[in-house]
Amino acid sequence: MPVFDIGQTEGEPIKRGLTTGSDIDFEELRKATEKAGWTVVFKPLEIAKGGYVTSENGEITLNSNLDKTENIGTLVHEWVHKELRHPDNGTPYKVREQQAETATYLVCKVLGIERKSVFYLKSWGLSENILKDFGKVDKVAKKIISALADSQANQGKRSSDHDYSTGKV
Repeated sequence: MPVFDIGQTEGEPIKRGLTTGSDIDFEELRKATEKAGWTVVFKPLEIAKGGYVTSENGEITLNSNLDKTENIGTLVHEWVHKELRHPDNGTPYKVREQQAETATYLVCKVLGIERKSVFYLKSWGLSENILKDFGKVDKVAKKIISALADSQANQGKRSSDHDYSTGKV
């Protein structure tokens, strides 16, 4: 029986259902991420994996098999990992994922990105550390929202178009 990698197939990009809608354009988000010092690259990955960060460089890898909407939520999540200095800071994997998705939820809520963070967080179980870590998580969420507000201002967007500057959730 022949077995194929998803990268060897053709067709529409796959939807995992974690990020289901967005008021922000992927390219706007990518440019803001790169302005913050991180490089965004695409590689075909298994469907369950949206992306990853590496500690060796400023690279965020996104799954080229997923559609742009899915990659918007994943890019926010991976950007959070980079800002929290994961995986370099010795934080256990489960806690890193909780921190990253909690900040991702806050950013997505402000940006108008529909993301099913509750399901993702439940899959990792709840950690007693999340309340202790909330200050750090909130700081990173605000940093990313601010970076997008700056990007918006630099592009001369009207104030009615994606005004992230309030940072209100």
